[in-house]
Amino acid sequence: MTLPLHFTPEALDEYSDAIDWYEDQQRGLGKTFRFRVRECLMKIQANPRLYGTIEYNARSVKVPRHSYKIIYTILPDSITIQAIFHTSRDPKVWRRRVKKK
Repeated sequence: MTLPLHFTPEALDEYSDAIDWYEDQQRGLGKTFRFRVRECLMKIQANPRLYGTIEYNARSVKVPRHSYKIIYTILPDSITIQAIFHTSRDPKVWRRRVKKK
């Protein structure tokens, strides 16, 4: 059984902001980023435990060819995307989100 994906509002904002930023840099780059994130999300959904635990039972996967990681947690009935996070940002931001859960 495939678990449904749910995004925190913060993760959706980060994702949208990243797409816009890439698209502003070069036309079509936002689309490429979106495609690579979707590939990662499909892998997460197909096999949630494929990627190792990092902290607070959160897991992460790097988005290929981009400086972003997808931070997620596995619940009994769903997968929550906690952050789509640029690796140069302070990880305390996503850690606070995950720690609250």
